[in-house]
Amino acid sequence: MKRLKAIKIALIIFAACFVIHQVYATFYSSVTTSAALYYEMSDGLDVSVMVVRDEHIIHKNTQGGVAHYLYNDGEKVAAGGVVAEFYPDAVSSLSLTEIERLKEQLAEVKSNTNYNNVSAVDIDVYNDKVDSALYDLQSALADGNFSDCDEKMNYLLSAVNRRKVATGEAADFGEVEKSLTSQIAALQAKVQEPVGSVSADVSGYFVSLRDGYENVLNTEMLLGLTPEILNSIKPESTDGGDYIGKIVSDYNVYFAVILPFDKSKQIKVGNSYKFLTELSSATELKCTLERVSEPDDSRNVVAVFSCSDMNSELATLRTAPMKLVTKEYKGLKINSKALRVSDGKTGVYVVSGMQAKFVETNVIYNGDSFIICELQNEDTGRLRLYDEVIEKGSKLYDGKIID
Repeated sequence: MKRLKAIKIALIIFAACFVIHQVYATFYSSVTTSAALYYEMSDGLDVSVMVVRDEHIIHKNTQGGVAHYLYNDGEKVAAGGVVAEFYPDAVSSLSLTEIERLKEQLAEVKSNTNYNNVSAVDIDVYNDKVDSALYDLQSALADGNFSDCDEKMNYLLSAVNRRKVATGEAADFGEVEKSLTSQIAALQAKVQEPVGSVSADVSGYFVSLRDGYENVLNTEMLLGLTPEILNSIKPESTDGGDYIGKIVSDYNVYFAVILPFDKSKQIKVGNSYKFLTELSSATELKCTLERVSEPDDSRNVVAVFSCSDMNSELATLRTAPMKLVTKEYKGLKINSKALRVSDGKTGVYVVSGMQAKFVETNVIYNGDSFIICELQNEDTGRLRLYDEVIEKGSKLYDGKIID
């Protein structure tokens, strides 16, 4: 009897241990893992950029009158093209601006009459276009890009009108068309004859604003530019005068950057680099390093980059903080604690089935909490995309059972 009782107690203890082990195995693993994911990052230098351009000032060549510009900032102008007309009063200029806006709306209304195939309507497509146009307008307002708001508003108006026509909600825009035509005619009656005009002497990009650097900073200075010269350049006064605008004649702009001599060793003349910016129109600019000056007494140099991008922001930009990217890293990001050495080889343990498997890695970036490993395009026995990397585990070896 006592023997049977002892056997029962032993079986109960065994069963309890088995249950405890199963619960432990379910809620606790001897290792922690994470997937090896693709990751990109860049190293660089925070710099202050001075933008250098060749600019030709346009002077007013008539007495009196209110200027009405025919081009927006950043728009291309041909040599001899009229950039501004002068009117006896401001009413004419304001009327012309409103006429241009109404004509754009009229053209849009006329084009919408073709969108009337109700049987072929996919309402989700039109809703998406309205949502996208509304988002773009809100983004422009939030970023302070008020010069883009008119264009974004027209896109939104177009999207809304086309949805109305396509769904049959507004099958005829005849009354809208008549109203716009009537408004344009009324405004045209207020416009007097211009008393003069001014043209561009050279082709390029038109800019209405002046910052005072037009006559003191140009591309001819780049070959002899030193940190001392660049720091000493001051803008001229922009008060008064007969200034109407200017033409940026070169399709390239140049970035002049002062760098410590030891930092300049990270870049090489002739190589291409990227500048990361806070510009809404171009968050990334590709440039080529054209020249690095000799170091001055403070062991600083001037690095000159050429940039072939051009838009309204770059045409008016003079100074801005940017990040000069000197090196980029693209690979697999993993926790730095996962890196181990086995038989003199550097690598990590990954989960393969129910076992631990050691794979080699080629570390291209080593950070404080993570590393970036080279991405392998083929199965070479090295770390691969989405491998489950063991971050924490004791006494790991090839073939160890992972519970």
